[in-house]
Amino acid sequence: MNRKGQGLPLTTIVIAIIVLVVLVLLVAIFTGQISRTDRDLQLQGNIDLVGLKLQYGKCHPTPSQEQEFLEAQNTAATPQLKADAKTAFLRVVGQCNTNAERDQCIANGCIWDE
Repeated sequence: MNRKGQGLPLTTIVIAIIVLVVLVLLVAIFTGQISRTDRDLQLQGNIDLVGLKLQYGKCHPTPSQEQEFLEAQNTAATPQLKADAKTAFLRVVGQCNTNAERDQCIANGCIWDE
């Protein structure tokens, strides 16, 4: 009896196992990259905020205004929307910076640092 043609050759099984391992590794790499990309985008919003805080004077935006900026940055679907959020927050920073006195600063919805 000739049994040579029955079953899968050993090389086919080894190649299938290697391909399966490579696919599992690729899935692990890309799912890790996706979650890392999301964290990187949030970090970018925080970095933008830190850069904008360098422009603060004694009168500056409230934490809730800063949080609104971060949310707008993190949910922006396009680079243009990110730029618009940054421009809007820069406008708020500028409005706060124009307040030279504590009472005026607070009346305009900003925070005064002594």
